[in-house]
Amino acid sequence: FYTMALDGIAVSNIIYELNKSLIGGRIDKIYQQKEAMAQREYTAALEEKNKQLQEAVVQARKANAAKSNFLSRMSHDMRTPLNGIVGLLKIDEDHFEDQELVKENHKKMQISADHLHRLGKPLQHSGKNRSKDHDNQN
Repeated sequence: FYTMALDGIAVSNIIYELNKSLIGGRIDKIYQQKEAMAQREYTAALEEKNKQLQEAVVQARKANAAKSNFLSRMSHDMRTPLNGIVGLLKIDEDHFEDQELVKENHKKMQISADHLHRLGKPLQHSGKNRSKDHDNQN
């Protein structure tokens, strides 16, 4: 009877150990599956973020090219009337006694100055808008 009881304990220990290893194996497998799923989700999130960053770089390059083009055109549009004004001022200095010529040149300088003023208005408005946007971000 005693031997059977020991055998029963030994058998139940074996069953316990088998269950423990089976359950442990299942837990390990579940853990590995969850770990793999988390890794896939993390990789997908990183890939999406990389796409967004690449698109942001493309947009920034386009904006920079547009800005450079705008500044190049604006620079030319501003230099031309300024050069005209400077030239007319030199002519006036050389021919100060010819009041009719000075008056005509003054009218031309006024036209050029008005043109410059019109060119500057959009820049003033965009500067104000950027300033408001910057203030709103802070």
